[in-house]
Amino acid sequence: MVTSNATSNVTIYEIEMDPVNEKLLKKQTLEILKDLRPNWDQNLIEFKVCFVFLNCKSNRLHELDTITKLEKVGIAAPLHAKFRNGIICGYLEGETLDSSTVRKPEIIEKICEAMARMHQIPLEKDQEPFIFDKMRQFLDNLPKSFPSEKKNLLYQRYFESNDLEEQFEHLKQLLTALDNPIVFCHNDLLVYNILYDDKKSKSIHFIDYEYASPNYQLFEIANHFCEYAGVDEPDYSLCPSEAEKKEFIQKYLTFYQKRVPTAEELNQTLAMVPFFEAASHFFWSIWALIQAENSSIDFDYLKYAVVRHSMFAKVITLIGENNTI
Repeated sequence: MVTSNATSNVTIYEIEMDPVNEKLLKKQTLEILKDLRPNWDQNLIEFKVCFVFLNCKSNRLHELDTITKLEKVGIAAPLHAKFRNGIICGYLEGETLDSSTVRKPEIIEKICEAMARMHQIPLEKDQEPFIFDKMRQFLDNLPKSFPSEKKNLLYQRYFESNDLEEQFEHLKQLLTALDNPIVFCHNDLLVYNILYDDKKSKSIHFIDYEYASPNYQLFEIANHFCEYAGVDEPDYSLCPSEAEKKEFIQKYLTFYQKRVPTAEELNQTLAMVPFFEAASHFFWSIWALIQAENSSIDFDYLKYAVVRHSMFAKVITLIGENNTI
């Protein structure tokens, strides 16, 4: 059942887990853990299984590739083993951030350093930013209506007066013209996806890699700034000020470039941030429209879509008024 991988510390198991047969799944899991950690008391072991991961090959391969990349630079949980339709990772100590801890200077320093390490992961040549294909996918699958009359009214009142296709094309032209570098991005660094171990290692880790892909470097940073607002009831007055953004970008570029950025580099980068904040708002707005139709989670995705799109419209208007690039 076991094949050792001579090129790393990852053990490969030639076994396919059965996500349907609970008894067999438990037996298979305990067999692997007994081989991996023979000294562990199996009566005290708790394990979780992600059925989407087990059943979707494309999700599995993407997740495995991402974890492998991020684990090498110390950002993801350690990867201990692989089997045919899944992986076994170590446990990460720590707590997720919130709208207060995310702006602490010592935390910002660690986020910038971890983000820079991730963005330095080598990419194949001629990578395209993931954001346009993903937006296109969302737009092609937007709901035409909702079962709830209340949702339908809100959708019609707000979104029927917005040409999302036209806005997408305009946004694409704006971002393409900026020629921002393509790097390996997490693409969803909201506070709940950043783990900080305050008690032991004092380290930052990123979790939840569903959207991790090559993308514009500044989308990562601008998207993170937008997430200061929080998730459940976003308050965009909590987003960093221009001075705070400048300080963050200076720290990030110092880690990324391995030197202090010049004043010109810093100001040019800061001037591009609003374009990518607009992209973040548009991206998560149309994402939320998809979720409003399909998700079973108790969250008002349609309201969230309106909030994010309203912010997109606000930022785009400000760009038009103040564009100096």
